[in-house]
Amino acid sequence: TGDKGVVYRGPTAPLTSVAIDSTGKTLFAGCWDKSIWSWSLSNRQPLLRYQGHTDFVKCLITLRLRTTEIVVSGAADASIIVWNMETAERLHVLKGHTRGVLDLAVDPSTYDHNNVPADGLQEAVVFSAGSDREIRRWRISLEKAEQLDPETPLLVHETSVYALHFDDDGDLWTASADGTAKCLSRFQNFQLDSTIQHGDYVRAVALEEIGGYVVTAGRSEDVKVWDRGSGELVSTFSGHYEEVTGLVMLQQ
Repeated sequence: TGDKGVVYRGPTAPLTSVAIDSTGKTLFAGCWDKSIWSWSLSNRQPLLRYQGHTDFVKCLITLRLRTTEIVVSGAADASIIVWNMETAERLHVLKGHTRGVLDLAVDPSTYDHNNVPADGLQEAVVFSAGSDREIRRWRISLEKAEQLDPETPLLVHETSVYALHFDDDGDLWTASADGTAKCLSRFQNFQLDSTIQHGDYVRAVALEEIGGYVVTAGRSEDVKVWDRGSGELVSTFSGHYEEVTGLVMLQQ
């Protein structure tokens, strides 16, 4: 209908990203004001504000490690911060990227959002993508966090990597300002498997697993659908009058 559902208020600067905790009770939003805002989904009231980044917050994910809910944020200050959700305490600050962190994704082989045990997991591996064109990997637990293979980040794009997405097979899909979306094969240690030539900046990539389609979108304002097997363009959806910055695939 186009009607507004619920409006969560507080920030006065643009928001860049949103996430919901594993219990489905708390909404988080990353903001240009360098902080993360949170609200109760039941009563819409603001909760804690997480402050520690020195530049725009660009991306967010949430995890439950053991019985502790955590928030992981990436920012234009090139850092990743791991937060205790309940207290807003900074558990870890991760450094490795040389430019802004644009996206985060949890390795599904270490953490399945749809099947988290009641007592959580001991650790998870998180992938990060940045303006420095690098994709880095981090092992995170409550007690410590470390970068995996810090001397050999994944380098498959010519410039900024905007988005990361794991498919049902555990392969990693990426979207980049170099005009391409790429598939990195898990069974080849995340080496390049295939490339989609979208054109212009690609800001988002999603998979339709049943039909075998790849969906890309970005600065061209078009949403393009590709045959995953052949790499051929199947359809183009037009109608946006500004760049498309995100995609969500809903399964019927």
